[in-house]
Amino acid sequence: MQRLTVHLVIGARPNLPKVAALRRACLASPGIVPILVHTGQHASPALNEDLARDLGLPRPDLEVHAVAEGGTRRLSEMMRGYDALLEQAPPDAVVVVGDVDSTLACALTAARRRIPLAHVEAGLRCADRGMPEEQNRRLVDRIADRLYTHCAEATAALLSEGVPRDAIVQAGNVMIDTLMAQRGAARRPESLPPGLVDRPFGVVTLHRPELVDRPELLNPMMEALHAAARRLPLVFPVHPRTAMRLRQGPRGLSGPLHEVAPLPYNEFLWLTSHARVVITDSGGVQEETSFLGRPCLTVRPDTERPVTVRLGTNRVIGRDAAALMPALLDELARPELPVAPAIPGWDGRAAQRIIADLARWRGLSAAA
Repeated sequence: MQRLTVHLVIGARPNLPKVAALRRACLASPGIVPILVHTGQHASPALNEDLARDLGLPRPDLEVHAVAEGGTRRLSEMMRGYDALLEQAPPDAVVVVGDVDSTLACALTAARRRIPLAHVEAGLRCADRGMPEEQNRRLVDRIADRLYTHCAEATAALLSEGVPRDAIVQAGNVMIDTLMAQRGAARRPESLPPGLVDRPFGVVTLHRPELVDRPELLNPMMEALHAAARRLPLVFPVHPRTAMRLRQGPRGLSGPLHEVAPLPYNEFLWLTSHARVVITDSGGVQEETSFLGRPCLTVRPDTERPVTVRLGTNRVIGRDAAALMPALLDELARPELPVAPAIPGWDGRAAQRIIADLARWRGLSAAA
């Protein structure tokens, strides 16, 4: 029987839900052999094993032990390690997802070896070209052979940049595939303070270097969050990077801002599903809250997910801490959405469409 071996690249927490959906679709497609490759970009158990366990992901088939700090050095370590794996046993195709450093490192390495390269979540764009994720996704889209977009705005962005129309497939959102698959398994976090079980609360996530690595922005934002938490209790799963920066910052803040350790997927899904509002700098959380119909305040100057703003579920308020409280009070004054808005292609079958197309593209008729 004809076989198609496919590397699915994992490097950081945002990759895992996307790859989980793609792996399920591969296993359901005759002749496709998914091989999980982990680059070691996120080595924290809270950002890997706990999340993978909830998503049903096994241990990676192949691993690159690149744990050096620092962007360019870590990129080079991941490229060197992945190149050694490709030299030993090149796959028939490499699939990278999203925009983390692992995505760029493995995409460049596969392209140099002329291995067919597919990018899932292609075409996302924001105005901040200095943001590492924006640099990564633009570069990957220039070298990918097959580009899978999750909304019309992303497709239009690629076309405007001169990407051939026949290289683009608007397949839908694999993040939502996993959210829909896991929704019935969502569970209340054990770390949730008992007093919040039956009352409104909000959720906070902050992890991007543009905010958390700049004390002149992070410290006022933390003060604003503590003040906001007196109006609406806030649960804050603290990313390891953010936790390190907070330990270096000023002390003395107090209030009902409930800081907890990073959560497994199913517990975080419960939180966002029940939150009155979510405050975040994450791209994926903007998508998840939009699908769930939960209001989102994005503490960034712009977003690569404009579809969420167009739907009215997401408001981009910038990194100025002074904007947080007025935006929160305005959101709390608005009635909650009766139902979540429908988004074309965000239907739980995006990975199935991607893998079917990948099989046709690579000539595997048995999975078409």
